[in-house]
Amino acid sequence: MIVVAPAERSPAGPRGRPRGRLGALRRVPVAARWVALLACLNAVAWGLIVPPFHTPDEASHFFYAQYIAETGELPTTSPDANWYSGDINGVLYAEGFWAVIGRPEYPVPSTRTDQATLEEIQRTAQDRTGVGDASSASNNPPLYYLAEAVPYALMHRADVTGRLAAMRLVSALFAGLTTLCVFLFLREVLPGRPLPWTVGALAAGLQPLFGFVSSGVTNDAGLFLASAALLFAVARVLRRGITVRRAIAVGLLLGLGVLVKTQVIAFLPTAGLALGAAAWRSRGTIRAWRALAAGLLGALAPTLVYAVLGRTVWSRPLVDRVSDVTASVGSSRPWLLQEQISYLWQLYLPRMPNLDDIWPGVPAYDLWLTGFVGRFGWLDYGLDAWTYRFAGGVFVVVAVLAFTALWARRATLRGRAIELFVYVGFAGGLCVAIGVLGYRAYLIRAPTFEQARYLLPLLPLYALFPALAVSAVPRRWAAPLAVLITTGVLFHSVLAQVTTVVRYYG
Repeated sequence: MIVVAPAERSPAGPRGRPRGRLGALRRVPVAARWVALLACLNAVAWGLIVPPFHTPDEASHFFYAQYIAETGELPTTSPDANWYSGDINGVLYAEGFWAVIGRPEYPVPSTRTDQATLEEIQRTAQDRTGVGDASSASNNPPLYYLAEAVPYALMHRADVTGRLAAMRLVSALFAGLTTLCVFLFLREVLPGRPLPWTVGALAAGLQPLFGFVSSGVTNDAGLFLASAALLFAVARVLRRGITVRRAIAVGLLLGLGVLVKTQVIAFLPTAGLALGAAAWRSRGTIRAWRALAAGLLGALAPTLVYAVLGRTVWSRPLVDRVSDVTASVGSSRPWLLQEQISYLWQLYLPRMPNLDDIWPGVPAYDLWLTGFVGRFGWLDYGLDAWTYRFAGGVFVVVAVLAFTALWARRATLRGRAIELFVYVGFAGGLCVAIGVLGYRAYLIRAPTFEQARYLLPLLPLYALFPALAVSAVPRRWAAPLAVLITTGVLFHSVLAQVTTVVRYYG
């Protein structure tokens, strides 16, 4: 049996439900607004703690937005390593940036003399364009950076750290909106009690790695929002049926997401499957076909606009080569299908005796679990060893409760098998994309590519586990379990922030 949410009513008159955007905002649950605000403030707190440019590749992302705001053009990769602008490099020099990253025993310079040096360098810096090379970010699509160019332009007279602080607020806002989409996704997938939605969204919005990454200027913040919004839109189509408006929403989010970061292409097959399945449920009516066509046009429209601009204004190809993060490193090995499969297997699953041993150890634990629980900076510091063991145990308990809830609803799940398949497909598509790009980096002997933060686009699916865990217990135990999970999430977040303060400031 398929549980279908109540049909949407048309906007009411003056005495009914309020019309327009204000009415849509009022229909968002109060709990969702508070959770989104808390996630946004949490990212702001991380932004105040983390020193300038110490989130992954933040200097590259900052310069990309800077170059757009200063020149109206997109950055390009140059043959040497003459990256960024003079004012950015001045701050990196004053901070001793290259001596600090990768060396957790070295804090950032923070004496009065160091601060005076930083202020003097920022006061005298003139160059804001360099040669136009944003290093690893140069080949990224521009949509996130266009958004970041706005606060940069508004703070144009400020120094680098002032502009960076304003631009970090955009990523923090995206973190709040991402968490809001997680809440709304859970409401679609788990109709019924509101408490699980709140717990799941809080677990996602306060997740330390998510807060850390979202505190910096990085297009990953845009990717998280695009992915969460896409999953929410897909859930609406699967739960409520396909309409022109809902199909356009899915298509637009796909198209715009690709213009934020091309990894969103990994979601294309399963998003298309969701639209097709919803149309099939409508018995292939003309309205369903019209909705499918509208969804396709919604996906193509942003891409076509970008293609025209890339051809006429920016000299940028349609699909950017986002994996060319080390163009100067030549490949000494050919691509082999068997080795690619072996790489993918070993990246996520236990060893098989007949596979070449590409990875030492067990990546599923060393890479994904410890990385997701908390490995920060440029992968140079993390939490105490006991934290990972304890978190692993908590994850197991929550997963058991979540699967218990699924088993109790197995009769309903039979009618929702396509939904389950779509969500598994979202996760599988992203994991394959990570493995393909990681293998390419492996072939050219690039620095470590695989990082747990690449799984954060699946944040809504992660939030499903604590939400299901709360829904698995009887109602009288749901509130205590919710308090326990929420307290644990808050403790985890604070612990990670305290660890970050100690790492950078001694």
